[in-house]
Amino acid sequence: MHPIPMDPTTRSVALAVLRYGPISRAEVARMLGLSSGSLTRITKPLIEQGLLEQGPPSALEIGRPPVPLRIVDEAAQFLGVKIVPGHAWVVQTGLAGQVRHSEEIGLDTDTLESTAQGLVEVIARFPTPAGVGVCLPASVEPDGVLHATRMLGWPGGGNLAGRISALTGLPCATANDIDGLTLYHHWFGAGRGLTDFVVVTFGLGVGCGAVVDDNLLLGCQGAAAILGRLWLPDGRIFGDVLSESAVAAAASEAVGRRLGFREALAEPRAAGAVDDAVRAMGHLAAAAAIAFAPARILLTGEGIDLLGGSLDAVREVMAEDWREDLNLPDLALQPLDFRDFARGAAVAAIRLRLTSGA
Repeated sequence: MHPIPMDPTTRSVALAVLRYGPISRAEVARMLGLSSGSLTRITKPLIEQGLLEQGPPSALEIGRPPVPLRIVDEAAQFLGVKIVPGHAWVVQTGLAGQVRHSEEIGLDTDTLESTAQGLVEVIARFPTPAGVGVCLPASVEPDGVLHATRMLGWPGGGNLAGRISALTGLPCATANDIDGLTLYHHWFGAGRGLTDFVVVTFGLGVGCGAVVDDNLLLGCQGAAAILGRLWLPDGRIFGDVLSESAVAAAASEAVGRRLGFREALAEPRAAGAVDDAVRAMGHLAAAAAIAFAPARILLTGEGIDLLGGSLDAVREVMAEDWREDLNLPDLALQPLDFRDFARGAAVAAIRLRLTSGA
């Protein structure tokens, strides 16, 4: 990034423009409790050195329209990596999170060290980034210490971010993969502009990430928001009901022959099993609403074809036992792009640079 002195107030201004821009100076000043004079003093060097730019005034404003500020995406580049056993998705983004390059690669993930060494080779193929982010199937503490790494076959307690930083000299952020996806949507996707937001994924299993009061929840040992371990009213576990394999197994039992997930969705005789899973999705969305009180819940993942492009059944289940005099959260449904996990990793790296001054 540009060598601009970034005291905490300057970083907060840059972060506000990044997350809410294009945005007028008056809105930034009101949001951060700054005077117009202070904001002008802070933004002037950021504009002069190419971190911020002034956009065209709104044609809809009456009188002298405000000139909005926005982040210059080209001011810095970041790398984001989503790791699964044996391979990874890599994206290169600008400072505003716009993807410039993406690819899927093979990666030796047998150990934390082999993964770090492989990522160093990947990083070396790009012009020096301002930061690197990595998302992986593990619980991640704020300082980067990993837990629940059994999917990768690693012992817990290692620190991948620390190892990559030691090998490259670059700031590195790590995050649980669902948390990274949630961070991406919170800043640049379906949750942009919201302070309370939840992402629920289902397909291979059930995942959940939650933003409360504008902060991504991590919890003790980075293990917050594991809603897939909760249970339905009849005692079944969400993760055992909503995976593609579970839906296919229930449908296969109903029709007396083996079906794949998408075959089950198209088989009329499996409608009861499919409807049961859809209702389970409604109960899971209700659990997320009760636990985190979000303004919006995004449902995504490999298994969203279960819902047939409609959220009506999910809303009906949520409304059945909604006892409080509170609004139900807005629901959104969106196909999963695996690159968005890597984009979330890049956002984690951007956040590290703009919140810690690393």
